[in-house]
Amino acid sequence: MAYGTSASAVAYGGRNLRDAPAYGIPEAARYLVIPPSTLASWAIGQDYKYQGKIRRFEPVFEIADPERRLLSFTNVCEAHVCKALRSSHGFPLQHVRRAISVLSGLFPNSKHPLVDHNLSVFGRDLWVKRLENDEVINLTTQGQTAFREFLDLYLERVEYDRDELSRLFPFTWTGANHNAPRIVMLDPGILSGRPVIRDSRIATSVVYERWAAGESIEALADDYGRQPDEIQEALRCETARAA
Repeated sequence: MAYGTSASAVAYGGRNLRDAPAYGIPEAARYLVIPPSTLASWAIGQDYKYQGKIRRFEPVFEIADPERRLLSFTNVCEAHVCKALRSSHGFPLQHVRRAISVLSGLFPNSKHPLVDHNLSVFGRDLWVKRLENDEVINLTTQGQTAFREFLDLYLERVEYDRDELSRLFPFTWTGANHNAPRIVMLDPGILSGRPVIRDSRIATSVVYERWAAGESIEALADDYGRQPDEIQEALRCETARAA
């Protein structure tokens, strides 16, 4: 890619850039349009009281730096998929956990089951495809095998290079659909994974700062050599808030 450095080519403290701690929970929640409290519960867990006793809600996935509460790019993609399953497809959280458990059994070397494999959704079930033989396994029925047509929405916005996580195109509003533009991009090899306009190093935060200072969308589009709808999408990213 001419506009950035491949994340697989750069290491951070001996770790691939995809797995380096980079995002605080409030920041990642804003990019994904998720309430920070929800993301925190998925990422680090939380204590809660039930029938007078303190119980523990365990994290859904393991984050890069639990002590400092920092997520990696891979973790952000995991949260993106988790949001898809919870909000778009209505999976109970226990089904998501069950799917992760089945995946961990099928692929014991996988550290990030939600994004390491070819997951798809059909109806109320979650499936994974074994690439070597096209076998499709139903994760929500503990490993039953079948062939199905798949519905992909959030999953198609996670891109891979040579089977490694490469880019995420987050939705910039809560109403997600297949026609939503793929303009804002997170790539761990570009500006430390902060949102940029795709195929560029134009940070959405800088676009927002200039717009907030009084520059028009048309002037910004002309200055950056981009289309007005790309500038508008950058602004949506910076102003998105979960309901």
